[in-house]
Amino acid sequence: MASNLIGTVKAGSPTSVRAISFSGVLNSLDALKEIRDLWGALLRPDASPFQTFAWNEAWYRKFEASYDEIVILVSSSERAIFPMYRKGGVLRFAGDEICDYQDAIALTSGDVSEGFEELVSLAGKMGARLQFGRLATRGLVYGAIQGMSPNREWFDPLEKTLSPCPVFEIKKTTELTLAHLPRKFRAELRRQGRRVESDFSEAVMESETAPAIRQQTLDRMIEFHRENFHFSGRNPLSDRCLVDLISEVRNDPEVGLKVSRLGDEEITLASDLSFTRGGRFYGFMMAYNPTARRYSPGSCLLSFHLDRLIKEGVRVFDFLGGGETYKYRFSTDQYFVRSVSLFPKTSSGMIFYIRLKGDRMIRSLTKSVLVKLGLRRELSYDAESGAPD
Repeated sequence: MASNLIGTVKAGSPTSVRAISFSGVLNSLDALKEIRDLWGALLRPDASPFQTFAWNEAWYRKFEASYDEIVILVSSSERAIFPMYRKGGVLRFAGDEICDYQDAIALTSGDVSEGFEELVSLAGKMGARLQFGRLATRGLVYGAIQGMSPNREWFDPLEKTLSPCPVFEIKKTTELTLAHLPRKFRAELRRQGRRVESDFSEAVMESETAPAIRQQTLDRMIEFHRENFHFSGRNPLSDRCLVDLISEVRNDPEVGLKVSRLGDEEITLASDLSFTRGGRFYGFMMAYNPTARRYSPGSCLLSFHLDRLIKEGVRVFDFLGGGETYKYRFSTDQYFVRSVSLFPKTSSGMIFYIRLKGDRMIRSLTKSVLVKLGLRRELSYDAESGAPD
């Protein structure tokens, strides 16, 4: 895989931030505010918007009912920050249920590996297990877990792949960027664009970016998304806390939020929430008008995005989580989001470990039987193309 797309972290030399020591465990929002400068100094340019201080600080406040205790570990070297929370007997990353993935705040993989040993030790002292609900395989913590030495006090990690994250490189022109696509598909994209221009002569692509996003623009996009949510399960924007969080960080330049709409004065064809940070575009949430399905409004919106992203010098288009077929038509690479569970070798830890491992074995066996009986389609992801089989 192309490391320039996935974002493989290379070793570097972190700089000292201030003389005051912050190492240890922080348990309050006031303490969190004290490390804002340290956080900013340790935040890699290619870190996702979900690792920014503004996003995490807002999460701790807006989702206060979701946790029992704030647990923010600053490593003894002050080169890694782990923004966690405790819920019952589990330590998890802040915001892990409302964003595509989370990670530690650090400049190098070595700094995270050292800090991760301290995190495991802290969990042991608290009698807690570690549950990383969403880790990116391009991330620092996932790499630290893969490099863990056998630990007599902890069971081996249990992993589960949740979704692929397709990506592609943005080149100097739209033609070069889309050159990897089949000729017929490129021709179809052009036809779709002409159909939109013909049938919606006044249709334009409108975008507002931080720090100039109006609240009413964001509200309209959220309402459109709620009305045109086409996936199974609960619409994430039905969560008032998430909506409040997005509203609060919408104009933080470090988060890099963008609200876009394709349509005219009478109809919205497609709209999305996205982020641009560190030369990378993140497609967060998109919705389209079902009455305009024949125009492939999502693909048209993406094409309009490309023209602007090229001018802005953005290098990578990251679809984030989801294995939808249209994403693989554009993508040339991928990474994965995985859940990882770590259980201490205590009586309670053993019970949870055996229960989870047994449950996964039963699920895997059930799926295999259903596939053989023809009652379920087997879905896997090709290791080279990333496309669903």
